[in-house]
Amino acid sequence: MDNVNVAKKYSEYSSRFEGDFFGKLRELLGEDAGKYFCLQQFLGNPYQESREEHINILREFHKIDIGNGISDIVSRVYPHTEWVAEEINSKIKGEKIIDIGCGSGLLTVFYAINNPTAQFTGIDVSEDAIRAAEERTAKYSLKNIRWVCGDCLGSSMQKEFEHTDTVILQDSLYQIFGSQDQQKELKMLSILGLRQKEGSIVIIAQDGDGLKIKSQHATEAGYILDDYKKQILFDENALADIAYEIAIFRKSAPQPKS
Repeated sequence: MDNVNVAKKYSEYSSRFEGDFFGKLRELLGEDAGKYFCLQQFLGNPYQESREEHINILREFHKIDIGNGISDIVSRVYPHTEWVAEEINSKIKGEKIIDIGCGSGLLTVFYAINNPTAQFTGIDVSEDAIRAAEERTAKYSLKNIRWVCGDCLGSSMQKEFEHTDTVILQDSLYQIFGSQDQQKELKMLSILGLRQKEGSIVIIAQDGDGLKIKSQHATEAGYILDDYKKQILFDENALADIAYEIAIFRKSAPQPKS
């Protein structure tokens, strides 16, 4: 497939699932249903246990989630997915793009299709997720994506962040640092700021009013808050309004020492 001039809207790339969402989940899960929902509860409140234990739970969750095709269904029914995909896609810049916590690569592949001259790297801690991402890449015959399995906080992973133009973190900060960590955005920017070049960007997208970072914290890490958007949509499955935030941070020039 020649994707040089391809431009896709997310709605064309991934059609919305219609029908009984929870019924479909139980049909797909079978005997794994109880384990899946139990693991989901653990992952919704990181960290109730140690970070190492949490990562193991995440891997177990992905085995069921991705193995049964649930992650794709969730992405299709989640009310923000199309808005987030289109918004992030419009902000991607440069030639070297990293997607941290890429999961099964559904959105990474969408971005790669729409940015064919850029080189993408998807990183996830789950081997099952990476295998699913590789299969998705083959389906679309893409040559501009590579996949890496590993913990983004591991020392061996730091070289992946060198000279990146755009880093994407969508719904992954809670999994990396835990929901109780009030400075997770600052910590991530500080890690990336050591390796990104001036003018490069970090896109952080998170649901549930999770972005509490202040402009001065971004400046402390060497970034400027370039753009911020928030959307509130009704989730028919949860029967509640859900807020979603996207923040764009741009690496600024080093500040002169006083």
